[in-house]
Amino acid sequence: MSLINLNKATSNEIKSLNPEYLSGYSLSGIKLAVKKGYNVYKKDSYGYDIMYYTAKKGFLNHVKYLEEQGMNCNKRYKGKKLMDTLSYQYEHPYSDLHKERLKKVIHHIGEKKKM
Repeated sequence: MSLINLNKATSNEIKSLNPEYLSGYSLSGIKLAVKKGYNVYKKDSYGYDIMYYTAKKGFLNHVKYLEEQGMNCNKRYKGKKLMDTLSYQYEHPYSDLHKERLKKVIHHIGEKKKM
């Protein structure tokens, strides 16, 4: 499936996007979708939101941005922590690297909130 042009998409088209589909866009694409009214809390038929899919793909800048939008990076998905989703399905060869990076992101966000 090819990505749609978010600049040309209507607000209704943006709002109807599946979280997994939208997670394939660059950070600027996700920011544009949010600006056009995309609900970051929207879940797909499996109960997952865009935070889950961006973390799973290792897009840590996306995770940071979504956390800035009010999403909780410590949320559990079907009983698993966000960090555990990185190796949840396929045991991706980079899952350990992504986990370490995500730990740093979550730690950084926690420290930032303490200030």
